[in-house]
Amino acid sequence: MNKLSPNNKKIFLGTAMWGWVTKKPEVFSLLDEYAEQGQRLIDHATNYPINGISKDHGIGLDWLSEWLTANPSNDIEVLVKI
Repeated sequence: MNKLSPNNKKIFLGTAMWGWVTKKPEVFSLLDEYAEQGQRLIDHATNYPINGISKDHGIGLDWLSEWLTANPSNDIEVLVKI
């Protein structure tokens, strides 16, 4: 049983606030901690962050791609809604 998920239930890390409320250093720290806790499911969408500014859309996905490149893993699952 891991710390973030009692009874070994799977959870998703939500990313809707990345690039709006949550800045890049915090995102990388969250991802590090999430992965260290054994979690592997990440939820994202092409219109995130949900701040209503279209030029910001995709910044969180860019950051996630950057983090995944720096932290290669074959068991991280990313759900991207379009």
